[in-house]
Amino acid sequence: MTGLIVLLAVGVLLAILFAIALLRGTPKPLETREAQRVLFEVVDLPGLSFKQAASLFDDTDYRILDGVTALKNIAWNLRRDRRRLALLWLKLLRQDLAALWRFRRLLTGHGASAGPADELRVAASATLGLVLLWSLSAVIFVSGPFVLPALLGSARGQVEKLSVSCAGLLGRIPQARWGEIQDAWTIEVSG
Repeated sequence: MTGLIVLLAVGVLLAILFAIALLRGTPKPLETREAQRVLFEVVDLPGLSFKQAASLFDDTDYRILDGVTALKNIAWNLRRDRRRLALLWLKLLRQDLAALWRFRRLLTGHGASAGPADELRVAASATLGLVLLWSLSAVIFVSGPFVLPALLGSARGQVEKLSVSCAGLLGRIPQARWGEIQDAWTIEVSG
C-alpha cells in the first residue's frame, strides 16, 4: 500500500513538472540567437571559433607532395605538423566542452532549468562528445590526421549541440540578468 502511494506521488510530481515545462515553453528563435551571441562573448570557445578545421584533415596537399619523390620528406613533415595541429584542435574542443558544461552548471545555479529529461539528454550528449573527442585523439595520434575526416564533423557537432543547449538555457533567463551571469562566469573562470 505504501509503495502505491509513493508511486502515485511520483506520478503527480512528474505530471506537475511536465505541465510546468509545457507552460514555460522553449525560447523564441530570436532570443536563442541573441543568447548564442552573448554565449560566445561570455564563454571563450577557441575550438568552436576555429572555422577552418576541415582543412586540417584534407589530405589533398599531402598526396600531391607525397607523389613527388623529391618532396616526400616535406610530405612527411606536413603530415606530422597536421597531426600536431589536429590534436591541438581536439584538445581545444575538449576544453570548450568542459567550459560549456561548467557554464551550464552556472546557469542552472542561477535558476535556469530545462527539466530533467533535457538535462539527461544534454549530459548524455556531452559524455558522448567527450568520449568521441578522446577516441579521435587516440586514432589521430596513432594513425595520423587523414584517417577519419568524416568523424571530425561529428565531434565538432557534439560541442556545437552543447553550445546551442547552453544558449537556449541562457535564453530562459531574463536579459536583464545576463550581466550578472557574465560577472559570475568571470569569477568562476578566474577563481
